[in-house]
Amino acid sequence: SKPIVAMPAALAVLRLSLAALCLQAAVMPAGAVRGGRASVSARALGAVTPVEKVVELLKQLQTDLEAEAKEEAAQYDKYACFCKEQLDEKVYAIEKSNKKIHKLTAQVNKLNTEISDHNTDISTLAQAISSLEDDIKSASDTRAAERAQYVDREQNMSDAIRAIKDGVAAMKDSQTGMQDAKLNLAQVRSRAQGVLMGLAGIAQHRAIGALEQLQDPTVYEYHSNDILALLGDLLKQFTGLKNDLDKAEFDARSAFEKRDLDMKSEKQFKEKEKVQKTKISDFKTEEMNTASQEKDDETKARDADLQFRQVLESNCEDKAKLWDQRSLTRTGELTAIAEALDILKSKVSGSWSANEKLSGLQKGTRGSSAAATADLKHISAFAPKASARQQAPAFLQLRGSNSEAAALAASRRAVRELSTSADHLGSRLLATAAGRAALAQDHFVKVRSIIKDLLDRLAQDAREEATQRSFCDKAMSTETSNRDKAQMEIESLSAERSRLTSTKAQALPHIADLSQEIAHLKKGLLEATELRGQESAENKRTIATAEEGKAATMMALHILTKFYTDAAAQLVQTGYVPPNSDREGKTVGDRAPEIFQDKYRGDQKSSKGVIGLLEVIHSDFVRTADKVAQEEDVAQKAFDTLRSDTEASIQDKDVAKGFQETLVSDAEGSLVDAENNLKDQQMLLDAAISTLQDLEKTCVQGEETYEERVAAREKEIEALKRAHAILEDWQS
Repeated sequence: SKPIVAMPAALAVLRLSLAALCLQAAVMPAGAVRGGRASVSARALGAVTPVEKVVELLKQLQTDLEAEAKEEAAQYDKYACFCKEQLDEKVYAIEKSNKKIHKLTAQVNKLNTEISDHNTDISTLAQAISSLEDDIKSASDTRAAERAQYVDREQNMSDAIRAIKDGVAAMKDSQTGMQDAKLNLAQVRSRAQGVLMGLAGIAQHRAIGALEQLQDPTVYEYHSNDILALLGDLLKQFTGLKNDLDKAEFDARSAFEKRDLDMKSEKQFKEKEKVQKTKISDFKTEEMNTASQEKDDETKARDADLQFRQVLESNCEDKAKLWDQRSLTRTGELTAIAEALDILKSKVSGSWSANEKLSGLQKGTRGSSAAATADLKHISAFAPKASARQQAPAFLQLRGSNSEAAALAASRRAVRELSTSADHLGSRLLATAAGRAALAQDHFVKVRSIIKDLLDRLAQDAREEATQRSFCDKAMSTETSNRDKAQMEIESLSAERSRLTSTKAQALPHIADLSQEIAHLKKGLLEATELRGQESAENKRTIATAEEGKAATMMALHILTKFYTDAAAQLVQTGYVPPNSDREGKTVGDRAPEIFQDKYRGDQKSSKGVIGLLEVIHSDFVRTADKVAQEEDVAQKAFDTLRSDTEASIQDKDVAKGFQETLVSDAEGSLVDAENNLKDQQMLLDAAISTLQDLEKTCVQGEETYEERVAAREKEIEALKRAHAILEDWQS
């Protein structure tokens, strides 16, 4: 059994009736109440005695209390089911959130580790690239210095060889005139010494010694043939030295070019690897940020559920205690009613005939009745107040201007012009331009930019194209690059599409879970609001009934207390009778039968029990009104806290749901963009492949003439100019 503190309405009505009946028992004789007030028995009870009416009301009260007990039991069962359902849902939601948070934490930690590893690799690659750049620059500087040294030495060597040849020629032409020969030999010696001083070989030192002999004047005069032979040897030696110098320069340059190519290739490979790792790191960083945001949102939702569960547990525990207290109080109340019934049946009924004698002792009945009537007017009334809060969504609609519509129409006409010209001329370039322009997001600006770029490209091609082979090589290279670029974009867009699809697939179940949790929260809040309203209405009825019972009890106490006090004060003492005995010594009194000696002053002993019972009833009414008012205040505050926490939890989950819905919406929008871009890139890829096939037919299987290309290009330029003119003159 569970207790109830609030005094039920039926008990208050019964006690009010009991007070009125007790009042009637004290002042009941017909005609005692005058001045237009009808007799209580004649108006309310009829032929039924007050005791019988009280017994009937007490029995009805027992039935009402039992019915109220069943009703409250049903209410508490409903509330207990609500508590269990909400607690089970919150425990499940919290456990699910903990698992998800644990999973997201592990995912964030893993991604953070992977990002750190990639960043370390990127830093290492950056250092390696910087080191290679330094090595390449250092090797280039060293090679430049070696080249400068070679140029200087080669120039000196060539000058020496030229001087030797001039000296030989001079010796042969001027054997008769030795003065000119002497001069030429001096020049040979001077230039040769300058070259040989930088050499360290034995032959070079021998040649230097031979040159020293040329300083002797007699040599010029008597050894011309030996000098010619010496100059011939010097010429061979210098020629060999120059060949060695040239070979060393060639070997050094070849080694440098090979090493430079290797270092640049290694640098390019590392730069490519660094770009790839940077992209992977950026992708994982974005994935980690998304997971971290989802983890934070889930943590907020979990914490909101924890707070809600704490408040719910506290409220459910308080309600359980209150139920126990109310049930225990009602049990005591039923016990008191049973005792009152026993008292009324066993004691009051037998004393009713003696109460009729109280009419001769009643004084001031009219004044007492008037005072009681005045007391009944002091009854308080309470009216509940309700407030409603409405929220209205706001919507914003944006529409474009007529100028934007005209620009869009102009861009579409330009696209149609390009497409028509492409079909008419069979031009892949114009078809590609039409496809790119049709898929451009900003049609007017983008189409004009595409047309201008193609005009510049055709003009540049016309200037740069000189031969069929250069055209074919350049076109094949360009279309191959376009094909590879389109293929890379398709692969990248396919990966992006897969990622967006995965993001959407992960967000949709979370949205469903949040929607279900929000629905359960709203359902629980609605049920709690309904239970609170029922409880508040019952408490207010109980308080109003208790106030009425308190006023009626006070009136009955006032009447009965005044009556029994006045009756006790009117007690008359009988005087002493002198003895008048006979011979036997007995008086009249001694022999007369027993008879009353005093005036009847009422059943003072019974009145104490009645008044005491009324005082208890009055104190019960006072205590009930105060206690129920306090409990109503506590229950309302607890409900306000529960409602606030529930609404906060709903709001947090709405925010989390909105974030997930934004993810889905963004993913769907990005998927549409990715699909459009895939179509765009596929069109470009198909166009590049088709162009390559056409170029293969033209350049490999059968080259077209230069004049044919010029004519085709001029037609393409003319078509592009017409489309460009449409965009330039759209406002005129």
